[in-house]
Amino acid sequence: MADFRIDVAVGAPIGDQASKPAPMCEPAREPRARLFFALEPDEAARSALAAWRDEVLGGRSELRLPPPESLHLTLAFLGGRPELEIPAIARAGLSAVAGLAAPVLCARGVVGVPRRRPRLLALDLDDRERRARDVAAAVAGALVAAGMHEPEERPFWAHLTLARMRGTSARAGRADGPLPAAPQIPMSFDRVTLYRSHPAPPAPATGQSSAAGSSCPRTSPRLRRTRAPARPRAPAARPR
Repeated sequence: MADFRIDVAVGAPIGDQASKPAPMCEPAREPRARLFFALEPDEAARSALAAWRDEVLGGRSELRLPPPESLHLTLAFLGGRPELEIPAIARAGLSAVAGLAAPVLCARGVVGVPRRRPRLLALDLDDRERRARDVAAAVAGALVAAGMHEPEERPFWAHLTLARMRGTSARAGRADGPLPAAPQIPMSFDRVTLYRSHPAPPAPATGQSSAAGSSCPRTSPRLRRTRAPARPRAPAARPR
């Protein structure tokens, strides 16, 4: 009995197609993640801030309030990065803040962002001692030096997102009610976290890479405690 073999692309008919080469497979796309670093308020500040926010904004149907655990002060937004870089990004950013003082910030006012057609409400924070700015500069500088971040052109602005507009309010760019007065709450920010951004509320990056099986810390050790600054006298300054 004679041996025989047919070389043919899967699914192609035997015959005149047998001599045609199999199609080349496109290389798989590298998984990417939208990442950013943020300062975390300590538990006392987070609880007090969430209670105030829920009281003054919780009854307004045009607003969507993120869960309290997602309240954060963004330091550096990296955009989409390969998932395999998450451990190295975490090490570079979190190690850069070791020994820095924990910012203690007071609120200056609630502002709409952007100013003309706001899509969210933010709490403008007074960073007169520049401690939040120093943490942001340390994180961004380490990432730029490692080739993992492009310096941002816009100046650093210390703020927290309190609420986002829903539906027609977001499209119209307006809130239905007045902006509340700023809370009298000194807020200590004692940790830095690497976040992975999702369409849902932000969740801390796990640091896990399925391709490499590596892991990394997602949160820094606690920053050095400092005293609360005096209450600011200047009115809230709206972002440009």
